[in-house]
Amino acid sequence: MTPPGTIPSTYCPNAVMFATIFAILILVLAGWAIAKNYDAKVVLFAAGFLLMYAALIMGSDVLTGKDASGLAWADPFKAVKDLFIKQYANAGLIILTLFGFAAYMSKIGANDKVIELLSRPLAAVKSPYILVPLVFWLGTLLSIIIPSAASLAVILMATLYPVLKAAKMTPLTAAGVIATTATIVPTPLGGDNVVAARVLGFDHVVDYVFYHHAVISIPAIIVMGIVHYFWQKHLDRAEGGVSAAVDESELRQVNANA
Repeated sequence: MTPPGTIPSTYCPNAVMFATIFAILILVLAGWAIAKNYDAKVVLFAAGFLLMYAALIMGSDVLTGKDASGLAWADPFKAVKDLFIKQYANAGLIILTLFGFAAYMSKIGANDKVIELLSRPLAAVKSPYILVPLVFWLGTLLSIIIPSAASLAVILMATLYPVLKAAKMTPLTAAGVIATTATIVPTPLGGDNVVAARVLGFDHVVDYVFYHHAVISIPAIIVMGIVHYFWQKHLDRAEGGVSAAVDESELRQVNANA
């Protein structure tokens, strides 16, 4: 007897061929919808649900054993829920959470208040170059939990860049320091470190990062911060002490959307 909530596999005389054709059709429709500029997240989410329910109709189980909900029609929803819980610690979702937090802080005016509070004491700093290594090391610490260089740069440019300008740091120096924060950071969330650990035969990426990578990268990061101080100072002097013109219209758009 067929268990409750399932449909016999004899529903389709040639289940394998039908499943293949249906999957290809769904993928083609998803690709067409994305090409037509429909929201990719919604399209892929709907396509996944369709494929899971198609599997149920053809007699396959979406979840088995202890993972199953007990109701076959509810298993696709439980599968999505379990996947979200499992992947929440993933670097991509951490970045997503941070962007959501940044957007909320910007919406309620907290970002502007922080910039205002920090700008006042920093405006009294006689030599902004003292801040160069400190900013570099601060950004490096943040890159441990935000391994994406692009995401980290966007966050720092939206929040820290105006503060650095208030401290009379030239735009190119501030941008240059921020752009180099995510370099050789010893983080287990970095995709490059994960691949390196796997290739070198480490069972856990943490062992590779903390016992091998960090031994070399941390001293190098300290030296890089110190070198930044002299190098940025040299470049600004080469410009004759005049800040290069920088188009900040896109940056203002980032601040508005952050």
